[in-house]
Amino acid sequence: MPNEFEFSLQEQMPLRERVLADIRMAILTGKLKPNDRLVESKIAGQIGIGRGTLREALRQLEQEGLVISESYRHTRVAVIDEEAIREANFPARQILEVFMVKKVAPELSEPDFVNLRSIVEEMRVGANENNLTMVVENDIAFHQYLLDLSSYKNLIPLWQGMSSQIRVHFYKAGLKKDLHSIADEHEELLEALLSKDPERVADVTLQHIHP
Repeated sequence: MPNEFEFSLQEQMPLRERVLADIRMAILTGKLKPNDRLVESKIAGQIGIGRGTLREALRQLEQEGLVISESYRHTRVAVIDEEAIREANFPARQILEVFMVKKVAPELSEPDFVNLRSIVEEMRVGANENNLTMVVENDIAFHQYLLDLSSYKNLIPLWQGMSSQIRVHFYKAGLKKDLHSIADEHEELLEALLSKDPERVADVTLQHIHP
């Protein structure tokens, strides 16, 4: 772990979420480099938290594909292959999601639209608060909700296998974008879903999924 970087807890968030957000942003902004080691004892002492809370945060970051656990309770920053995300993950995601939402769209119920609208509203709250985590996690939740409705359950693990890299891209892209524009894109996608027109939904989804 670079000596010049120090963790500092963000305010107005639960302790675990503050630790998680601090380390995540350090990785995504390059303050922590690929293959940097994150030594639990050093980080816990620097932030002034228990190792249990820190380990919970590191487990979440491992699920997101941002860190890799090693033996002896050491963790290192993962190498993020952005070219692979752009060139492989996104085309695969486009094919998979377009196929599945075309099947799901005509079957959506009023409670489904209420739930999807609630997710978009949460994204707007996150954007208003400049809360990148809130926006990204609701972005993921929106797409996961639609996939979970699909009768093609055997395809869901394929999407989940890409989800960690998709999440990484969302976080990195969110650092450069107006968070309100991300909510706007999902509003447009929701409007297409409300039409229950498979071709319109497919077109909007295809435009929505881009590097």
